[in-house]
Amino acid sequence: MLVLSLINFKLNSSQMRNNLFKIINQKFKTVCFKTYNMQNDAGEFVDLYCPRKCSASNRLIHAKDHASVQLVIADVDPASGRATESAKMYVVCGAIRRMGESDDCIVRLTKKDGILTKNY
Repeated sequence: MLVLSLINFKLNSSQMRNNLFKIINQKFKTVCFKTYNMQNDAGEFVDLYCPRKCSASNRLIHAKDHASVQLVIADVDPASGRATESAKMYVVCGAIRRMGESDDCIVRLTKKDGILTKNY
């Protein structure tokens, strides 16, 4: 209420404007810098963000890398032809994709894991 009454009051001097600015900043410091802790069901503290790593170059993929892709290749049951619960995950960062090397990296990684044959 104090801030609203000072805003409605006509400010003529620079000193009053500076005081108003200090009051508003003090009000917002308590709101803006409140810390939030993430906890799981067991009560243990967990991180808000877990970064991914590129499978080809081992670079960290930051949150603003919108060109990165994540491929999940499921294992298939040969008898029924359905996907099982196990899968292989490959993450390619945007820098590798910009160079045009993502297809070569995926082929190299799948050959190493035995998904593709060695003579592909």
